[in-house]
Amino acid sequence: MLSENSINIDDLGIGKSFLLKELSLGKNPIILRNKNKNVAIVQNIDEYEKQKRLLLMLKLLVQGEKDVEIGKVKEQSEVFDRLKNKLKKRNGK
Repeated sequence: MLSENSINIDDLGIGKSFLLKELSLGKNPIILRNKNKNVAIVQNIDEYEKQKRLLLMLKLLVQGEKDVEIGKVKEQSEVFDRLKNKLKKRNGK
């Protein structure tokens, strides 16, 4: 999969327009090679940001599971009551 869309670093100057066109058209990253060794990945900025958000969500999910395992949980009603009180204080009510 990774080797399908790759470009040699030595050809980067020549293939700059190809690289930018490929990135703007698709979701697949482009692998940069140096001496037949993969050295870097270039990807579309929108896909990068999407991937970053997904990784953050996964990290939060894992942390939540750990909290449940160790009993670091609160009743839903307690949480909502605290939030309501904070909102009342903030709004001056």
